[in-house]
Amino acid sequence: MTTTRAEGRRAAARGRRRPVVIALVALLAVLLGVAAWVVLRGLAARDQLLGALPLAAAVRQQVADGDGDIAAELDELQGRTQSARELTSDPVWRAVELVPWAGQNLRAFREAAATVDDVADDALPPLGRLASSITLGSLTPRDGRIDLQPILDAAPVLADAATALEQADARASAIETEGTLPQISEAVGELVGLVDETASIVSGLDTAARLLPGMLGGDAQRDYLLLFLNNAELRAGGGIPGALAVLTADDGALAITAQSSASALGEFATAPEPLTEVERTLFGEATGLFMQNVTATPDFVRSAELAQAMWAERQGQTVDGVIGLDVPALARILEATGPVALADGTELTSDNAVQVLLSDTYARLPEPSAQDAYFADAAQRVFAAVTNGGVEPGALVDALVNAAGNDRLTVWSADPDEQEVLTAIDLAGALPVSDERVTLFGVYLNDSTGAKMDYYLRTAIGLGSVTCRDDERPSYRVAVRLENTAPANAATTLPDYVTGAGAFGVPAGTIRTNVFVYGPPGSVAYDVRLDSQSVGFVSAEHDGLTATGATIDLEPGELAELEVLFVGAEPSSARLDIDHTPAASSILLTPNAPLSCRDVAADD
Repeated sequence: MTTTRAEGRRAAARGRRRPVVIALVALLAVLLGVAAWVVLRGLAARDQLLGALPLAAAVRQQVADGDGDIAAELDELQGRTQSARELTSDPVWRAVELVPWAGQNLRAFREAAATVDDVADDALPPLGRLASSITLGSLTPRDGRIDLQPILDAAPVLADAATALEQADARASAIETEGTLPQISEAVGELVGLVDETASIVSGLDTAARLLPGMLGGDAQRDYLLLFLNNAELRAGGGIPGALAVLTADDGALAITAQSSASALGEFATAPEPLTEVERTLFGEATGLFMQNVTATPDFVRSAELAQAMWAERQGQTVDGVIGLDVPALARILEATGPVALADGTELTSDNAVQVLLSDTYARLPEPSAQDAYFADAAQRVFAAVTNGGVEPGALVDALVNAAGNDRLTVWSADPDEQEVLTAIDLAGALPVSDERVTLFGVYLNDSTGAKMDYYLRTAIGLGSVTCRDDERPSYRVAVRLENTAPANAATTLPDYVTGAGAFGVPAGTIRTNVFVYGPPGSVAYDVRLDSQSVGFVSAEHDGLTATGATIDLEPGELAELEVLFVGAEPSSARLDIDHTPAASSILLTPNAPLSCRDVAADD
């Protein structure tokens, strides 16, 4: 049988194609093998991470609570995170990361596994070593003293853990998840949140370990002036200072070493600490002449400096710091101590403290001196309950964190380094600070009734923005709604000390409030409206912020809304938020209130 030339060519072609087909089949097999390898290892790594995240959350919570031994959870967590890291870091996995789309998902998954493994290996073991030696219970007072040695021992360990977590937090936040599968982006988002929360907790512990030994008299005795703020008569920084006390800290031992009241200090002929021109314009000369008015400014640093100077002039003692604490914060502390029996037999609880101290007392004790003594007794007994060792540590920490977060607990230190840290952790009661992420406004209320009617004041604040101008600068509207909820017959049924009985020219039962609205740097307030009608206002630049004020009078049952319109200094897409005076009752906030161009007047 003979072979034609065409058949020969076909046979030759088949011979040449055969290696190509074999190569393609081999390549396909390799690709399928690689895919199977990556998928199987990815599933295994996913299972390890899914098991690790709850463990990491549990460890974080135990660190936050300051109790329990985390050794067992930490061992399992480290085993899982190490396994996940190894499963996602071999050469095959890294090679597939070069493939478009699929590589983006694999890279995000690998970086997530590596980050949580770093946290488990570098940040959490030091905390595990601390768990058996330091707890919240060991950091709360017992027999009037906090043992400083555990805090000193913990400081270097917490510093190392805080550094490791800060680095891990930065890496976690940098993981690119745009365009990845939802399962990947959600898992990475959960990881980032977990690392961020843990970093925040440990950073707070690290800050406390650096601050507390010195502030609690570890190096030398410290004296702090306590201002117990009465929200029934509002000041911009909280309530009017009523009862006063000196808290002395000496190597962790805490004691109330002096007590007085703002009224006992009386009026000063000249301000011991001179006011600035802006302070006189906005808040009046009385801010520097009466202890009751030092919190008329929303800047607690200035309030503290004024209070320190007044105390030094009257008592001959220059305190090392000033602490402000209001009645709702005291009520939260009572959740940790339990009920406290006062000298007259009244049982003060977390549920009744606000009503007893801001309302009932005035009906039972018409004399201001008796009221001052009653408040001083309450403060002394709550302090004793906190320091005698019977307090529930976790609840106390929750109460103090809540009070600080709502500006109901503010602290100033005369030590500049300590004050810098207090400012950084938002304990200093500073003026609003805006940045590229948030545009922060302030709404502050100063009572001008000269009485205790603000127990009946209800407040709501709305904030909105709109861009209508050609230069794209936003317009802002801050709306402050006030309501007097006192009974209609308040003038005759409430004590004269509560209504003021017209002593300052305000009809009994009426609440007069000076409202100050602070805008961000460079903003301009161009209109102020009371119930939609433009009214006169005062405006000044207070430490770089635009401060605008107007006065509202409310009879019982009356409601009014004050609007302040601003134009911003430059285009902005930052989130809007509000800082405000802590009142007797919660203030309703709507920081994303809708606003249209029709709602704002021309601002050119």
